[in-house]
Amino acid sequence: MKTIAALLIIGLTVAVSSSAIAQSKERAKPKGTTPLEEAPPPPQVKEDLSLETKVTIVKKGSDTVEEYRANGKLYKMRVVPANGPAYFLVDPKGDGNFSRVDGPAAKIAVPTWVLIEW
Repeated sequence: MKTIAALLIIGLTVAVSSSAIAQSKERAKPKGTTPLEEAPPPPQVKEDLSLETKVTIVKKGSDTVEEYRANGKLYKMRVVPANGPAYFLVDPKGDGNFSRVDGPAAKIAVPTWVLIEW
């Protein structure tokens, strides 16, 4: 029984080592092919700091309000009251009307496209 186990271990070791050796050889290149030139590096991208989100922290009484702005426009506020959990006020349409969002995930936005009008 021990000899069978030893033979199986030796056989597996030989099989694994031979497949590793076979994979390390370089493959033959097809006829008529030439190696590609090295690709040039990607172009440098300038950062546009105006697109960056800016956060302003304002203390209003005992509440702390974090105002999130993009391109100078206020689009979200996080209100942290002195007593109670924090909540978000979000401007979904960009018209200045904020709605309260509780919790980490926003509610599902239902599409409001105009399909037919007469």
